[in-house]
Formats: sequence, C-alpha cells, structure tokens
Amino acid sequence: MVVLSLIGLMAYSQDLKENYIDEMTGDTIKYSHWRTIRTTLMGTIYSRFKSVNSTYGIEIRMMLGQVFSISEGDCLILKLDNGELIKLGSPSFVLTSIGGGSTGLSGSGTPGLVAPYLLDNESCIKLASNTITRIRICTSNGIIDWELGKGLAESIQADVGKMLISKTTMKK
Repeated sequence: MVVLSLIGLMAYSQDLKENYIDEMTGDTIKYSHWRTIRTTLMGTIYSRFKSVNSTYGIEIRMMLGQVFSISEGDCLILKLDNGELIKLGSPSFVLTSIGGGSTGLSGSGTPGLVAPYLLDNESCIKLASNTITRIRICTSNGIIDWELGKGLAESIQADVGKMLISKTTMKK
C-alpha cells in the first residue's frame, strides 16, 4: 500500500537534486531540492531530505535576521496528518554564521545556520505515507511553530518517497 501511495505522489514532486554513487567512496548520495517551508518578516526557513547509503536525514536552513543557535538535543517535531508526532533531536550544537542559512547569493549577508537531524527508517516510511501538518523547531531564541499548507506537505511527502524508491544511476 505504501509503494502505491508513493508512486501516485511522484507526479507532484521534482526529481532529486542529487542522486549518484561517489566513485571514490562508493557511497550512494541522494538530496532533494531545498524547499521554502516558511517565510515571514522574521526570516526564511528551508528544508531538504538527504541520504548517504542507508542513513537518512532532514536539513533545516534558517535565516531569522539575528544570531541564534540550536543545541545538541534541541527538538524538531513533525506532526503528521494521522496525529502522530515524529520527534527528532539535533545531533550537535550549531551556531549562526553570516550567510550560513542562505541557498545562494540572496541572504549571503544575513545570519543563519544549517541544522541536520537524523531520521530512522521507520520515520522515513511514516513521512512517505503521511503528510506533515505542523512543524516545531526549538532554538536558543525560543520555539518556532507553524502549520504547513496541503500542497507543500504533499510535495515534501513525495520528496521522501523519491528518496526511498529511486534508483541511483548517475556516477560522479
């Protein structure tokens, strides 16, 4: 049933940004595109999914116009449409740097950071089978909490599905 759902969602998503086998290490590398998941007067937050071999993760890129940090263990909570929560902790301390949260030239002079969060296989399957309805990120400046629109949630769900079932054919 999960595979059928994933195949149906593929029409909504882009191809993976990176999907290759590193010829030096033999590692299978997959990255989704960066998606803007929140924009306010305060700043912008992006996310993308990644995998190296069978280790999966979410990267959150944040530019909030001020210096802040995410401490080891600080939470990223994803609420799914079935009411279930996926709770992830930051594996390390991350501090803002100038341009740290930008995805290009825009924002390169703004304080920001990239925070990685590891996903276990069970959580990946849940994310591919359900949409995210709400996100909460804990930072040194407090909690950022918001609801996701249905279109964005379906695109994120499809990205996770592509990470799980896409074949790696390119080599770099």
